[in-house]
Amino acid sequence: MTEQTQPTTSTTPACYRHPDRETWVSCGRCGKPVCPDCMVHGPVGIRCRDCLYPQGEGGHLLTPERVASAKRLSLGLAIGWLVLMVAVGIFSGINLGVWTPNLALAALAGITVGLAIWHRSGRAWNPVTRAWALWLGLLMPVGAAAILMLVLIVAAGLPSWFALLVYLARIGMAVAVSVLLCWLVATQRSGL
Repeated sequence: MTEQTQPTTSTTPACYRHPDRETWVSCGRCGKPVCPDCMVHGPVGIRCRDCLYPQGEGGHLLTPERVASAKRLSLGLAIGWLVLMVAVGIFSGINLGVWTPNLALAALAGITVGLAIWHRSGRAWNPVTRAWALWLGLLMPVGAAAILMLVLIVAAGLPSWFALLVYLARIGMAVAVSVLLCWLVATQRSGL
């Protein structure tokens, strides 16, 4: 008597992101099976990435309307801060001889623009908001510095090499502060 073998069907669950990987581990919140590469150890157990980061790092819950709203508001604020940095730079250049964007203004500009991006984007943390925060944080003090340099050249002529190096160092500090604060505030995961 010959034995016939029945084809066996695998009842082992597969990872929801990697169907070729078998796993017996599942998300403690939604129950999706997750492989070791997809599981994240959260504060109360294993979670899938969708449950642990509900806003999503890929921006899948960030609607185009929210992105447009965040970009419009933050761009308007950035232009306002740029104008203020130029005005304060011209005032301090005439009165104090310091023709650079103010470091404190660069910090405030970075924080307010970062908050605008974070708030208007629905507090999402994703590549779109990160890139926008980095670019605006960079362009505010650099734009102000370029305008101030043109004003300085027109008003006083070309500066010496040493004065130019000092100027560039001050711009570098303002850029670093603005970019860092704008990016940190725009990409925060919890509220202030």
